[in-house]
Amino acid sequence: MPDHAYARTVPRDIKWAVADRLRPVWVGDPNWRPSDDDKEHWRAHGWILIRNSVDHAAIDRLKAEVQTYRERHRTVTTNATTGEGLRIGLLHAGIRLAREMGFNHQARTFLRWAFDEDPVLFGSLTFDIGSEQEPHIDAAFFYTQPETSMAGVWTAFEDIHEQSGPLFYVDGSHKWPRLKAADALAEAPELKARLGARPTEPDRQLSDEVYRAYSAKLERVLTERSAVKSPAMLDKGDVFIWHPWLVHGGLPRVNRDLTRRSMVVHYIGASARMWDQDSFFLRGDRLDQVPAIKHPIRKSRGRPYVWHPAPVNFSMGNGHFEA
Repeated sequence: MPDHAYARTVPRDIKWAVADRLRPVWVGDPNWRPSDDDKEHWRAHGWILIRNSVDHAAIDRLKAEVQTYRERHRTVTTNATTGEGLRIGLLHAGIRLAREMGFNHQARTFLRWAFDEDPVLFGSLTFDIGSEQEPHIDAAFFYTQPETSMAGVWTAFEDIHEQSGPLFYVDGSHKWPRLKAADALAEAPELKARLGARPTEPDRQLSDEVYRAYSAKLERVLTERSAVKSPAMLDKGDVFIWHPWLVHGGLPRVNRDLTRRSMVVHYIGASARMWDQDSFFLRGDRLDQVPAIKHPIRKSRGRPYVWHPAPVNFSMGNGHFEA
């Protein structure tokens, strides 16, 4: 990260640090603990649903701040053709309440059990509408060692309608044999031969081609297993947490007038090593030779998070981001 990026965010970081001390915000019941049933459900199904986790007033305040952000950055947060709001990446780096939403106490408490160590908040995506994304596995884009030291946490900002393109999941799919890039390449010999050049620098075009082969392989697996795509029908304030190897995505938006306002954050374990999608798809068979990503870690009231200089904006469909 260039020095000027750090310098530019010093006022924000100081302001937030002062606010953390003088006006602390807490999201999620601080007395909540996962039950034995919660833990067994996670092991068996690969997800848990925490009902009524987030206060509606906090959600409404954040929605108003998100709307203000969108108005200030209208060109890059609005689909020029449809007028719909595009998803926003890392909004928690620009809006303190969004960061606090990501720091949901119940989610962090559950993941501390699941990871057997402190969870680190490292990314977020904020949605106005359903993504309609194809079935995918997060571990392909945020691959960690240990392989279970990553999770997604999805918060509903409104009641999710069945025709709005809900998040879907394939129940229990985290227990299937883990699909790696090599499994897809075994059925794509020409692509495998091109990959044999062993690029030392990321080749995004080639990485995307391997991803498409991987995605096609996953679709075949789903067909072979007669897999069911179950919609996650959340109410406002509910939180859905999923395993890194759980197959999930976004169902079609049957009624395109409906919104699906929500936020997903990603966590990794404090001692986990992580690689990006290019490493997974291009060099997945030799990750022991690829340096793991080095994250700049900060803490807010003892809660670790990956520091980012600012939110990022991108068009719907660019990049591989779920839910």
